[in-house]
Amino acid sequence: MSLPLSGMARLVASTRAVEGDAQIDLCFSMDEERRAIIRGSVSALVVLQCQRCLGELRVRLVTDTALAVVVSEDQARQLPESYEPLVLSEESVSLNELVEDELLLSLPAFPVHQEGDCKAPEFSSEASEESPVRENPFAVLADLKNRLQ
Repeated sequence: MSLPLSGMARLVASTRAVEGDAQIDLCFSMDEERRAIIRGSVSALVVLQCQRCLGELRVRLVTDTALAVVVSEDQARQLPESYEPLVLSEESVSLNELVEDELLLSLPAFPVHQEGDCKAPEFSSEASEESPVRENPFAVLADLKNRLQ
């Protein structure tokens, strides 16, 4: 199944551009505790801004999900760690919003190109010969302490 990314306003606002559709593979079932479970994966291609060179960066977002449908925060706290809670505030859930939420959560915090692909200038971490050697501002205090002893 697929959904158009252009209809996901929050995702569009969080990226430079979106391309094509989100590919969705979800399975709806009940676990042994009789909880409604949604398992599956969502993937999409988005264009982000590289944080090093500020150029375009195409990223394939892929997320695997295991959601348990609950109706209260108390039920959500009692879930095993293998499930993320999906708290229902209404009788129905929007598949578009669910997919968009999963994609937003999978966005990288600091997107950067791979080494060698980035057009950012290289910076040397070594001190250059031209930079003046600065005196330690606490050297005066250390000298004063040594004199008082």
